[in-house]
Amino acid sequence: MNKMTVFTLHVSVLAWPGLPPGSTLAALGVRRLSGGSALSKAVFGSTASLAAAFLASEDSGPLAAGGMTYADINALMATR
Repeated sequence: MNKMTVFTLHVSVLAWPGLPPGSTLAALGVRRLSGGSALSKAVFGSTASLAAAFLASEDSGPLAAGGMTYADINALMATR
């Protein structure tokens, strides 16, 4: 008697520029799309640019643009 074992593999993909949209990847069987270190690298890049502009212009106005409130930041850390 022949027995065949079937395994289901969950495919994960690391996001990078030029990658198809998540819906397309899902249709191809991708179960998880990860931002990897791209999110933190983008934050550090934005922070460095903002700091350089602030030091050069001494204008503190842009520092608050698009920022989150402390309440919103704390809500991200709340246990659910």
